[in-house]
Amino acid sequence: MGAAGPVVQDSMQIRAGLEALYPGSETTGSGRELLSLPDELLWWTISLLREKPVPVPASNEATWNRWLHSLGPHYIIPLLWYVARDIPEESLPPQWVRDRMKELYQGASIRALRTDHQVVTSCALLKNAGIEPVVLKGPALAHLVYPFPGLRTGSDIDILVRPDQVREVITLLQAAGYHPHVDSHALSPHVFHHTALLPPDRRGVLAIEVHWRLLYLPGEVIPCLEDMLGRVVEVRTTSGSFVTLDVPDAFIYAATHLCIGHSTMLRLSWIADISAICRFLTVNRMWDEVFRRTSGGVLLAAVRQACREAAFWFDPGAPYTDPGFWPEMEPGADERFSHLVAVAERTERHIIEAVRQAPSAREALLSVIHIIFLTDQIGGSGSVDDRISHLRQWVTIMVHRLKNRYFTPPSAKGRRSP
Repeated sequence: MGAAGPVVQDSMQIRAGLEALYPGSETTGSGRELLSLPDELLWWTISLLREKPVPVPASNEATWNRWLHSLGPHYIIPLLWYVARDIPEESLPPQWVRDRMKELYQGASIRALRTDHQVVTSCALLKNAGIEPVVLKGPALAHLVYPFPGLRTGSDIDILVRPDQVREVITLLQAAGYHPHVDSHALSPHVFHHTALLPPDRRGVLAIEVHWRLLYLPGEVIPCLEDMLGRVVEVRTTSGSFVTLDVPDAFIYAATHLCIGHSTMLRLSWIADISAICRFLTVNRMWDEVFRRTSGGVLLAAVRQACREAAFWFDPGAPYTDPGFWPEMEPGADERFSHLVAVAERTERHIIEAVRQAPSAREALLSVIHIIFLTDQIGGSGSVDDRISHLRQWVTIMVHRLKNRYFTPPSAKGRRSP
């Protein structure tokens, strides 16, 4: 996983590198709990991800609990436990921390089996109706590019179907006990690109996000959906099989999802995906195919930015850190990339694009209401406690959005564009 040869850095250099990648991220809340860890502990964590561990810093029990809590939402502790199996004693955390990391890995492995079963069962339900869903992201990448599926877990299941199949898919999943949180497809299939269905009240069952396109990239030429569906590959699990994007398409999607779709978020599992896919592409000599499909445009800009992040966290000596590795960008691609990032980050930009894309006043109005008030954050499974929890989450997000809007300069938001 790590680069060949040592990369000399210390905690001060690491902090400077983080600020260069995520300017103002502590004020915008992008992974702020992770980035607020003590410098020495954060540097030790990064050294583990790079498989070049430094001596573990002296930390008390409260600090280690904070470390575990901070990394929890990143779904990365199972991978950290895996890479820490054979490191020197001086680099190991306290035994109780190791035991907790191992427990989390074992739990993740069990969840991976459950997720595989849910994916295969859900896909079979749709296939019986003549619909072949394409499984995206975590459950597929866990089998394609990771040594063990338990190293890549997540919080939901994403599937891609043809646009004219979405209503039938939602109906079939509802019959199986799922229910739409907010039916964004009914609001506007032109502005939004997926809708989430909450699971039946069964433990261990994940929500399913139904996508009818991969991302909302107004004005951009993206890989043809039919072409991508024609390139899908089969994934075999102990529960059965399903299809997913081939690795170059999965890489382009993961990069745009990270750098445009969630430009203000920092989640290490997404960056780990980029790093793992990069290794696969290198070993299998598939980079030229990525370059062909991105054609020097916005998609290539997103891929380059994603690789910068992967290099920082996982592999600073990777071949893609060499500027000569990359083909030339087409004129204006970087500027269009920055514009799309701004659309994702800034509510008013998102509203303008939504109004442009909506074919009717009704769709435009419903889309604007959804964007402003984040209606997908309100609701829950129906229980009072769950609805209160979602309402609190909504209030927190809205307060943060207002602070971010009025107190943080636009230039200090999100990832540093190329």
